[in-house]
Amino acid sequence: MLTHVPLPLIPLRQEVAVGIADQYESIDVPTIKVNTLDMCYAHALLDRVFVWYWLIEDIKSQYPQFTHFNLLIGKDAVDAFPQCMKTIDVLNKCYKGIWYSLSRLIPQTSIIFEHLIDPTIFKTLFEPPYEDQWQRTPWNCELYYPYRNVRYDERKYSDSEIYSRLWSFRELILNNHRVIPTNRLIIIDRKYDRKFNKDVLDILISEASKNIDWVYDGVKILEDMTFKEQVELFASVKIIIAMHGSALINLLWSPLNTIVFEIDIHHNRQNMYKRIAKLTNSSHFYLQIKSLCVKSDIFDKIALVMLREDALTFSMLSNGSQ
Repeated sequence: MLTHVPLPLIPLRQEVAVGIADQYESIDVPTIKVNTLDMCYAHALLDRVFVWYWLIEDIKSQYPQFTHFNLLIGKDAVDAFPQCMKTIDVLNKCYKGIWYSLSRLIPQTSIIFEHLIDPTIFKTLFEPPYEDQWQRTPWNCELYYPYRNVRYDERKYSDSEIYSRLWSFRELILNNHRVIPTNRLIIIDRKYDRKFNKDVLDILISEASKNIDWVYDGVKILEDMTFKEQVELFASVKIIIAMHGSALINLLWSPLNTIVFEIDIHHNRQNMYKRIAKLTNSSHFYLQIKSLCVKSDIFDKIALVMLREDALTFSMLSNGSQ
């Protein structure tokens, strides 16, 4: 059984110089050295921003005097993934586009890019250990995320710890958005690649438009939406049909007991978004596009799930009236 490893987990270093010079700028605000945001929206949100949030909460628990933090994006991380430079506004020394929105999610933090600053002494610097990478997310081993070179029995944190932290992070984000859950059904398509085949999409739209148990609300392209719009969309719908892709990380904001259909061209990624859906006790169905039967694989299952929910609600009401 896994247990949370208590601090000191994030080593604290003092008077750390970055760069070489005769004179240094000095930064007193406690600083955490972290990896740069991933080009992929899902990884940027889950493997980076959520991890930053968790690290800060851990540091606050040991050092309650710290309330504001800098996040130092390491030069080594930027050099290792030069494609991520596309997400950085060098002139203004900040992220750009949706990555800017992600970098602003954690209150009382500022971003510093190591490769864009003059030689600096950080009075207090935290550096998470390398082996901690990926361990603070639901995708913490190869069983849950293919090609992640960590065995199931090598996981560092229990699911109870991970999901407790993830729920707190979800609440932090949702507190900044006004949403009302509805019985809407949406289809999510992709803008550039791995899009729905037109024939399949036409059948999905036709079937989705027939039923009176939900309100069909169209096909959504998330690449055209802001972060705020994506949060408010996912936080307000009941049924989601989507191709596998980073859009599904927004299941973090879904209401409890959402119904999710993930359609994939591969066969070995069934646990990735099932792990995210687990946070809200949502029903997650992983389907292969090459063998997909829209009516039986999707819409008949929606009916069954909704019947089961109705029966459970009726049972709870009946027991409560006794």
